Amino acid sequence: MSTPKVGKKIQKDTSHNHPRPLSSHHRTAKSDPALVELEKSIIERPNDSEAWIKLVAFLIEKGDLEKARGQIERALAVISFSSEADKKNIWTSFLNLEFHFGSAESFEEIFKRAIPAIGILEAVKRVLELYSSANRFEEAEEFVKDLIKRSKDRFAAWQTAVEFTVKWREAEKKNHQQYKALDEKVKELMRRSLQSLPIKDHVQFIVKYALTEYKAQNFEQARTNFENVLKNFPKRIDLWNVYVDAEIKHAKDVPYARSLFERMATFKNNLKQMQSFYKKYLAFEDSFGDTQTQNHVKEKAQRFVEQYISSKTAAENEVETD
Repeated sequence: MSTPKVGKKIQKDTSHNHPRPLSSHHRTAKSDPALVELEKSIIERPNDSEAWIKLVAFLIEKGDLEKARGQIERALAVISFSSEADKKNIWTSFLNLEFHFGSAESFEEIFKRAIPAIGILEAVKRVLELYSSANRFEEAEEFVKDLIKRSKDRFAAWQTAVEFTVKWREAEKKNHQQYKALDEKVKELMRRSLQSLPIKDHVQFIVKYALTEYKAQNFEQARTNFENVLKNFPKRIDLWNVYVDAEIKHAKDVPYARSLFERMATFKNNLKQMQSFYKKYLAFEDSFGDTQTQNHVKEKAQRFVEQYISSKTAAENEVETD
């Protein structure tokens, strides 16, 4: 794929193809004390990506980009394969360096190298974060297309594409025409994702999308998606819990959240589920309600317990009669 231009071109360094420890020349008394300490940290914790990244950041700050690249290559060679998260952190650091200080060619080269090392999904997610933070969404769209092309049967690939496009849409809120066009892109991605993913994944995918819209403060769209799912699965208490939690956390609409709890209170689920529900409902009222609303929940819970005991007793008496 063709990678968008990322910055001024920097001459490729080939001196670090075979990473090795810093020579004794770099550890002389004349060395920068901060550099010596950073190197000491790496010797003590060779698999700790944080130590390596601090060294790389120090070299970048000093303007020594070639040495920074060399230390990243060294880290990739030294860090154990079992330290998967640390390896990913180093690749992120490499992409970050080339994005901000390298050329389009050097960035594309590191991106291509990162794919077999950390996977297409992880590589693209890190690239999208870089472009998003720079508010350069349109340039990143090719990476999204490439991800879908390579991983159209993967849940996480479609989720990444949708989340990126929602983020892009929200960045264009002041441009009504562009916002509308990007909203259509989101809807098209949702249609394509549901066509590509197995039916067993559809509910979870729609819920993930609804949560993305909640985070984007697009509450009506988020609620619509939850309501559509619950039409087909009205007794899925787990979905209701995700719904009400998102409403409380993101929308902070107390009356609306309360209406969801009231709808859930009509369910005839088992004792354990309903006990958990009323505990959650009362905690909500303790945080956002008053004495009147708290007593309301306690009374409903008490009525439920009484009805449960009554119906259980009646059932046991019926069995004894038979």
